[in-house]
Amino acid sequence: MLQYLCNAFNDPSNPWYYVIGLLFLLAIFGALAVYIIFSGKKKPDEQKKDEQSENTDKAQTNAEQSGESETSEANGDATDTVSDKQEQSDK
Repeated sequence: MLQYLCNAFNDPSNPWYYVIGLLFLLAIFGALAVYIIFSGKKKPDEQKKDEQSENTDKAQTNAEQSGESETSEANGDATDTVSDKQEQSDK
């Protein structure tokens, strides 16, 4: 019986050879699909975090370009750079 079972893994003329190969392929592609699905569900949460960090980076860059120093922000004198620019353009 053991020889019959081993023959399915080694002999391409045995129909079980293809059945076992197909089962292995299904297992591999199934695991890949599960990985893609689970990593896809985490991605939107990570994108939100990345967008928030990008927005804060842009705000810091705008503050540096407008001549405000980071020390004034650290001292609690943080201002909204967008409203400052609008007030300057209105004058």
